Amino acid sequence: MDKELFSIGEFSKICAVSIQALRYYDKIGILKPKSIDKETGYRFYSDRQIVIVMIIKQMASLGLSLKEIGEFLHKNDMEDIKYLFKEKRKIIREKINELVYADKSFQLYIDNINMRNGADFSCIEIKKIPPRKVIYFRNIIKLNETGFSKLFNEANKMPSRKKWLTKGSYIAIYHGKRVLGEPCDIEVCMEIEEEIIGKEKTKTISGGYYLCKMHLGAHKNKPKTYSQLIDYANENKLRIIGEPVEVYHVDISITRNSDEFITEIQIPIENVLTL
Repeated sequence: MDKELFSIGEFSKICAVSIQALRYYDKIGILKPKSIDKETGYRFYSDRQIVIVMIIKQMASLGLSLKEIGEFLHKNDMEDIKYLFKEKRKIIREKINELVYADKSFQLYIDNINMRNGADFSCIEIKKIPPRKVIYFRNIIKLNETGFSKLFNEANKMPSRKKWLTKGSYIAIYHGKRVLGEPCDIEVCMEIEEEIIGKEKTKTISGGYYLCKMHLGAHKNKPKTYSQLIDYANENKLRIIGEPVEVYHVDISITRNSDEFITEIQIPIENVLTL
């Protein structure tokens, strides 16, 4: 038997919850007053309902919606309650993963922007790069700034789920001729930390030795950088063994000023130890 009844104002102060909130709880059915005066319409709450408000506040602080809290308050079967909590944990873990991915992405953007000050854009070097597991899509675009804008727009849609399993900057592999203003066959890739099970296509970019140079500026000016790499390979008798790879450290997703774009061009070459 209830020991005492409290007016809505008194109950509001006891539970540290607003009168408006209590009225809303009544409206949606998760906490009805113990009684309502028929003449005045005043709401009264019992001391036993204090614990209900405590539960509502606790579950709300854990991220449950009022609808979910209402369902929880009406569940008595422990398996049903456990299932509700497990489903909520899945949602929370996904949000955590998304926040971690966002944090990693912003740090990557910062690091890539800092390349502007630390990179030697005149340097050509040979790098040994490990195999890269990637998700990818392949498309034919017109090789100009508009074409690249459309390409990156499509690339942004690529990881339909579990974006947090991707890492690093966008990568492109060129197939066939690269002529400015002409159609070009390109694979756009995102490196992944582990296997993604879904509709995305996956492949491995072969590891090995790559002739590399950082390019600063618009995509339309890359032919000069390619010429420098080809000349270097010829002068040093390096044999090119595959299609060129581009890594977009700073691209249109970071700045609309194409003069600030930073692209690393990587051309696969024969193992230098066997030359």
